[in-house]
Amino acid sequence: MVRAVDMKYTPTGPLADMIGSKSLTRGQAMRKIWDYIKKNGLQGESGTGKQVRVSSGKKESLGRVIYAEYDDAMYEMVGKKKRVTMFEMTAKVSDYLKN
Repeated sequence: MVRAVDMKYTPTGPLADMIGSKSLTRGQAMRKIWDYIKKNGLQGESGTGKQVRVSSGKKESLGRVIYAEYDDAMYEMVGKKKRVTMFEMTAKVSDYLKN
């Protein structure tokens, strides 16, 4: 029996453009995404520990900001939003991980 944490997924669409299309666990995918974000300078307030308020529709979320507008694949993955929180970005990842 495969535990949920060990399940392998295949990245698709803009997520595959960022981290490749090799099957991996969700945890491995998240590590690769954060490596990509850091490598491409998309993380806001880097190194300060501050969190930034980002508007997401009618409510605002508090979390580290990701500047998706500076990267075509990230911008596409997060629904063409200029900036998103790390929580919003993580939620969008599921749309592009297929078993």
